Amino acid sequence: MCPRDVPKHKESTFSAAGDIDRHDSAVEENVLQVRSFYNKTLNEAERQRLCENLALHLKDAQIFIQERAVKNFRDVDPDYGNRIQTLLDKHNASSGQKEPLHNYTRCPCPCPETK
Repeated sequence: MCPRDVPKHKESTFSAAGDIDRHDSAVEENVLQVRSFYNKTLNEAERQRLCENLALHLKDAQIFIQERAVKNFRDVDPDYGNRIQTLLDKHNASSGQKEPLHNYTRCPCPCPETK
């Protein structure tokens, strides 16, 4: 079955003790801990290995996903994102592809969206 919003499944109920409330995470500072880890915990060699590892895992993703990931890393620290972008540029140039092959556009199930 295709993933889609089913109104009856949007809200869940369960028994709990104590106060339960929704939390809006859109107003949180989401990069502070990562920035501290990247800049204060890791040494230069560890930062380079981290960036190489991330670029290696992102190199086969679609370009728009690579761009979105690099933006997130740049939000943490411009150097972090720039290093990963430089490594991705090398991988993408050496593969000779502008857009990686993994391009999923259709749901394989027999639901109305695929007919």
